[in-house]
Amino acid sequence: MYWTEATRFFPIADSMPRNRFDKLRNYLHVNDNTKMKQREHPDYDKLFKVRPFVDKIKQGFSIIEPEEYHSVDELIIPIKGHSSLKQYVKSKPHKLGIKVSARAGSSGIVYDFEIYRGKGTVHNDTGLGISVFKDNWFTSYNLISALKNYGILAVGTVRPTRLKGCNLKADSELKKRGRGSYDYRTETERNTIALKCKSSRTSETWSVGERKYIDVPRPDIVREYNRSMGGVDLHDMLVALYRSNIGVKRFYLRIVFHLLDSVL
Repeated sequence: MYWTEATRFFPIADSMPRNRFDKLRNYLHVNDNTKMKQREHPDYDKLFKVRPFVDKIKQGFSIIEPEEYHSVDELIIPIKGHSSLKQYVKSKPHKLGIKVSARAGSSGIVYDFEIYRGKGTVHNDTGLGISVFKDNWFTSYNLISALKNYGILAVGTVRPTRLKGCNLKADSELKKRGRGSYDYRTETERNTIALKCKSSRTSETWSVGERKYIDVPRPDIVREYNRSMGGVDLHDMLVALYRSNIGVKRFYLRIVFHLLDSVL
């Protein structure tokens, strides 16, 4: 874009030819490859080629003054080349790429992230699962309790298999009650609520029988979740809108350019 006529950027285009820019990019490194450990070494790091850069970006994110409402979700760094880090996530717009768990505010600002690199992503087993916060891949009762010990109140969707001993009404019974019906249980020791709700997405929905939009009552817990959960998705969308579309097959350069886009 610096060199094309419609978007020519003279400070760059007049200083070097495009081929020179491409040549410089081919020799771009952010770590000393001669110090890289072999795969068999216990300290081998799949992110060695970008480790100093990733750590510096995380350090910068961590000093941003945080908002009140945060969410944690997955995002994908799209990549076309071969890499052992590449994952398939069917729920994402870019289904193939490097998976990242990110914590973002409701504004879309990222405050922390962790690049998934398979076994070794989590160094110690805390009993809370692999993750932090808050869709059904992340949430567990133990995690909710642990966060509460730190004074952090959390809301998240949860898989039924992670609520052993908590018997909520069946989907069929809630369906008979109609839209907006719900059932809940309260764990009194920790004052933690598990709620199952039908039609929880919005307070207004289309009624086929009445042929108009009708209000559907929702518990506040559902309203809070819907209001605050989309920070990572918002960030992902903004990065996608203005992504530095530089065709690279080397995974570490794709990570570098993606993190620069995230910073911007």
